[in-house]
Amino acid sequence: MKLNAKKIVTLVLTAAIALSGISLNTSITAHAATAVSDVQKWGTITMKPGDTKKVIVKDKDGKDITTQYKWSSSDNSVVKVNMDFVSQSDYTECLELIAAGSGTATLTGSPVGLSYAPTELTVTVKMAGPTAKQKKCKHSFKVTKKATCERAGVKTCKKCKLQKSIKMTSHKYVNTTVKTTEYDGFEYIVLCSGCDCPDTFECPMFTQGIECDTKCDYTIVITTKARAGVIAYPYHYDEVLYLEDYDSLWDATQHAANKVMYHAMYDLKSDTHGAYEDFEYEYGEHEVTKTVKACTYCGKYKE
Repeated sequence: MKLNAKKIVTLVLTAAIALSGISLNTSITAHAATAVSDVQKWGTITMKPGDTKKVIVKDKDGKDITTQYKWSSSDNSVVKVNMDFVSQSDYTECLELIAAGSGTATLTGSPVGLSYAPTELTVTVKMAGPTAKQKKCKHSFKVTKKATCERAGVKTCKKCKLQKSIKMTSHKYVNTTVKTTEYDGFEYIVLCSGCDCPDTFECPMFTQGIECDTKCDYTIVITTKARAGVIAYPYHYDEVLYLEDYDSLWDATQHAANKVMYHAMYDLKSDTHGAYEDFEYEYGEHEVTKTVKACTYCGKYKE
């Protein structure tokens, strides 16, 4: 019997999502603006240290190809690239570039499918050179953008407005109180999805005149023997398997999948197909308050 295992689904009870994006055309200069710019693949971007730029990458015909690639920077100390950002003006997915320090780096686009060939963007991060008048100035600099662990900072002369970059810093960790959601444990669930054939002649309803169930709730719970009388899974289930009876969770899930196969063959009268879903069901949700060392700039926890 052919069994089509669906993608593993994990129940997530709490989540936070942050979105943003970018794109480019010819040679453009990036300032600390929030607007999204277009750039053509193989194009060039010029930024100043400390700047952030959002861009949408387009091909020679003007088609948005930003999400057709996975983007990476050749030098994160020069420019960092964040994907899965969205333009706030029209909710178009774009890239976010962060000018971390002076220099030149290559953004490589690796295609996520077969329709596109690899591509690149060149990013140059530099400050404008001083004018003749600025060269004569007796500078008095003031920090106008603090350096962080994410990007360079900027200092500006109060007299002539000449700008110079400040080197990116290391992480700055401080004790921080955070609240997190934790769970007492989980039970592993394997359930039958019934017939998942497309509307084709593969389904026995066409070849054998059998009307297949397209919905099924035959469910197996995998847990420990200590929880034999206190199964947390709140929905219907038909059978319980215990981890102690198997070499690993993998072995237990494979045994459960075989049981679903048997069920599909004899109960659903499906000898050529069948599908199941498997996922963790977390129980005993509770909030925990603890102190961690977190970076004041990027929020990253110290391990």
